[in-house]
Amino acid sequence: MRCFKETRSTGLRGGSNLGLRRVADGDTPVLIAGSGRRISNVTRKPKCLIELNKQSILYKNLSLWKKIGLKKIHVVLGYKSKVIENELKIFNDDFKIIKSFNKQYQTWGNSYSLLLGLNKIKGPVIIFDGDLIYDKKILISFLKNSRPNSILIGPGKPSDVECAKVLLDKKGGLKKIIDKESIFQKKFENLKFLGEAIGIIKLSKDHVKKLKKSLKIFLSIKGNLNLNWEKGLNYFLQKNKLNYFFTKSQKWIEIDDKKDISKALKLIKKYKI
Repeated sequence: MRCFKETRSTGLRGGSNLGLRRVADGDTPVLIAGSGRRISNVTRKPKCLIELNKQSILYKNLSLWKKIGLKKIHVVLGYKSKVIENELKIFNDDFKIIKSFNKQYQTWGNSYSLLLGLNKIKGPVIIFDGDLIYDKKILISFLKNSRPNSILIGPGKPSDVECAKVLLDKKGGLKKIIDKESIFQKKFENLKFLGEAIGIIKLSKDHVKKLKKSLKIFLSIKGNLNLNWEKGLNYFLQKNKLNYFFTKSQKWIEIDDKKDISKALKLIKKYKI
């Protein structure tokens, strides 16, 4: 499932304006994770509905977006969509929620789901992976201080198989994002490891158009329909530039397996996320 959100407010509730001018003045795509096959022994729920300290990942994210003034969400649903729709109903009074459906979610990857959501977007976007837990300050800092068309990067290990590794070229430009591969392979020897792509990207209206065009071409290539968004983004990067914003904070985690659930619970307890 993927979710897309649009907002009009520019600051936090309670009158605390943190300089988020136009942060919420656009559409915000949010990638909501799928079935979570690797944690199916823990739960049969979609990953975004895994409960952490009595609140689902989806609930935590929407609650945070509500606090910073987001108003509209575009949701791309797939696995157990009805269950997710029930969770979304909790926020019917807070957001305008638009839905799309990836009916081939079992075989068509989240690059396709991303395109489905973007097809309904006419303005700037913020793209989220839906299996993330993160401190509010990380998001605020990214939205406030990053350059246009940026991806959020955090600390990571080049040897970590799960890490979506961000690589830079000799000039320091973002070149490639790789997953499930080692950066020590010969084909990456001229690239520099920066960190891990956390799973949050913001794009201008013009870049949204370019990404949609790029994804359509990418997905038309035989064998690409089942590939993830990192592969689709790498195709986009062949002809387009993307800035990056690095956070030193480690107050975030992507939920991939049972161990991540334990880590997330500790993170939530320690930092009150």
